Amino acid sequence: MDGSGIIRFTRYLDHLEQLNAANQTVTSLHIASYLATNLMTPHKDSTIQMKEIYPSIPKIEHLKLNTIGTFRRLLEGESHLAKMSIPYLLLLHHESLEDLNSYVNKEERPNRGEKFGLLHKKFQDKHSQKFSEVLVQTLEIITAMRNILVHNGGVIREDLVVAVMKAGEETKLRWLKYAKKELHTLLNEDKLVFDLNLTILTFATCRSLLREANLMFSSCVSRERWLEILKEDLLREHPKIQNLPNALRKSSGFARKNYAPLKFTSREIEKILN
Repeated sequence: MDGSGIIRFTRYLDHLEQLNAANQTVTSLHIASYLATNLMTPHKDSTIQMKEIYPSIPKIEHLKLNTIGTFRRLLEGESHLAKMSIPYLLLLHHESLEDLNSYVNKEERPNRGEKFGLLHKKFQDKHSQKFSEVLVQTLEIITAMRNILVHNGGVIREDLVVAVMKAGEETKLRWLKYAKKELHTLLNEDKLVFDLNLTILTFATCRSLLREANLMFSSCVSRERWLEILKEDLLREHPKIQNLPNALRKSSGFARKNYAPLKFTSREIEKILN
């Protein structure tokens, strides 16, 4: 996915970086879990306490398990990590859309706890544009899975069935690409299965929706407001730029790099420097 049409304003980049950092951390934990499982494989049938095998590892004495128990827990690690990380990624997405919308449009944040579906609908109505149907359908399914995990112990219920049945062919293909399984197989399990592939799908969906939100802003927010945001970003990065003899040249370069889709003129940039 390229960055054409994206306005690289600081608030957006901060949210994107937060989402990327969360994803990288979660992926690193998954990899560490796989490495630890491989490391434990030679001891998987032993009853020796972990602290006797790896006494130098900090806090190892608190892990009151023998190697058999530890190996079993590590095999379950991918599922537990996914169950923790997917709700967090969804929360970051929710916070990002709310914060960016209020910041760019200079509005108060809505009451906390607004449902994901309502958030997207209000965002679309506000900017008279629509998010990709494939992304919205995917997020609706993942959100239903998260709700079932939290409120129903992972046992499948009607809201997930409805979300899956609504999914179009493109959504099903995207699900297969990232989750590595057919979408309809979700409904074949007694309990939902969470894994690294689902985590990757969640991250990819949230990141793409954040990008689409940025594109909506670029065409719907007034030019005057974008000039205000440009000035804020410019002064944040170069606090004394207004006092420099080459202020217009540096500011124009900053605008071309980060606000290219808006094509600000020299006269507009000169205005915010005064």
